[in-house]
Amino acid sequence: MFVGCEQDFLETNPSDQLATPTVFKTYDGALAALNGTYRLFYAFGIEGYDDHSEFGQKSVDLVMDLMGEDMPIHSQGYGWFTSEYGYNQHSATKGLTEYMWDFYYNLINNANNIIANIGEIEATEQEYNYVKGQALAIRAYAYFYLVRLYQHTYVGHQDAPAVPLYTEPTTTGKKRATVEEVYNQIESDLSESINLLGKTMNRVHKSHINQNVAQGIMARVKLTKEEWSEAVTYAQQAREGYALMDSASYATTINAKNGFNNIENGEWMWGFQVNSEQSTIYASWFSHMDPSFITYAYLGLQKEIFAPLYNKIDNPKSDARAANFDMEGDVTFVVGGDTVKNVKNGQLKFLASNQSKFLGDYLMMRAGEMYLIEAEAQAEQGNDTEAQQVLYDLVSKRDNNYTKPTATGQDLLDEIYLQRRISLWGEGFRLLDLKRHKQALDRKSRTIGGDEISSNHVPSLAREMELPAESDLFIFQIPEEEIDVNPKISQEDQNP
Repeated sequence: MFVGCEQDFLETNPSDQLATPTVFKTYDGALAALNGTYRLFYAFGIEGYDDHSEFGQKSVDLVMDLMGEDMPIHSQGYGWFTSEYGYNQHSATKGLTEYMWDFYYNLINNANNIIANIGEIEATEQEYNYVKGQALAIRAYAYFYLVRLYQHTYVGHQDAPAVPLYTEPTTTGKKRATVEEVYNQIESDLSESINLLGKTMNRVHKSHINQNVAQGIMARVKLTKEEWSEAVTYAQQAREGYALMDSASYATTINAKNGFNNIENGEWMWGFQVNSEQSTIYASWFSHMDPSFITYAYLGLQKEIFAPLYNKIDNPKSDARAANFDMEGDVTFVVGGDTVKNVKNGQLKFLASNQSKFLGDYLMMRAGEMYLIEAEAQAEQGNDTEAQQVLYDLVSKRDNNYTKPTATGQDLLDEIYLQRRISLWGEGFRLLDLKRHKQALDRKSRTIGGDEISSNHVPSLAREMELPAESDLFIFQIPEEEIDVNPKISQEDQNP
């Protein structure tokens, strides 16, 4: 059930020695274990997972968008992620459900080892707070994904079975805790993390979770639980000190640092800086996203924006977000000395900063999301004026022609939902939002302003063009390998 990191990724002792005094004798040793845990977020080839679709959190983010309606795949290409896109990876024996289960429980196992042993290190109070606060946040983050992947959303499903809860190192299996119990643990961990990280030194690197990021994770949790007032508070606190990108910074440029591949961007709250030694080449985020050189995205697996969504952008000529998509397919790339055209509706938001090494930094959280959380939570409380203002503050930075919304009630919420889809396209939220809002999946054509806007989903590839709200296909089954080794979970405990 539990397997720790390999030695290469811990940058210290192997996982069976993670809890020994050798590692946790000093702050530097504990920090090495923490860094090794962070390495898991973007590593490839750990614990036998060596498919080119298994490269940590960004592979999960990609699946979350592909399973929605806003990211069609252009063609079969080399086949990576097409099965996930076509809703053929949710059952107990599929590689995706096994990978995600093991990925997040690896993070939890490492975090538990750090938390269990951190009291033994020779460190200052600030150093202790720094390591433990991050380990708690990592554990909460992992459980937050597990509870949403392997069950429906929180509201209305509090008593439903979720996933086993482990808060200390163990190899003894447990039964599935309820959704409520898992969320209670998530919030407890985040509350302690926020407190500890508020009493420490500045973080070593933006790849580390600081107090703002922990508050940002809590804002996501509160939004999911529909605890609107607290969602507003945490979102406001989380974004303090982070400036929104303007239109120029938002734009993307081939083979250059930009708003979505550069950790130094001032709007990024959390991200991972991937260097040439850590590049996972074809098994990487930019291989599956960037169509401008010989990547999987270039070789037929281009990711597109859903055409009806793009057509809801008010001012595509002035909105910097619109420039991240090639709606006419007239952008050209020079690949292998040849000039080739992009596909229609193709994405240009996520481009590598170094093509020769498949490099670019991995975005995990940015301030713009916190504005959207606040806007939605304000509107849900009936605070329309506040919601209108915060939405305007965000979108007007991307589009100088955007006018302050005047809609109220459900119309205002619909505008916020739309701006969220446009702004967070490709950042891993769409399926989770469909589940949170209890909305149906609809990949079909739309009528917008009296015009029929054709869907660019290929039905033979997408497979599922429509699914009802809270479809069983929105949740993943418990992996067969877990049922085989955990006596507390049987086939009778399996998801539909």
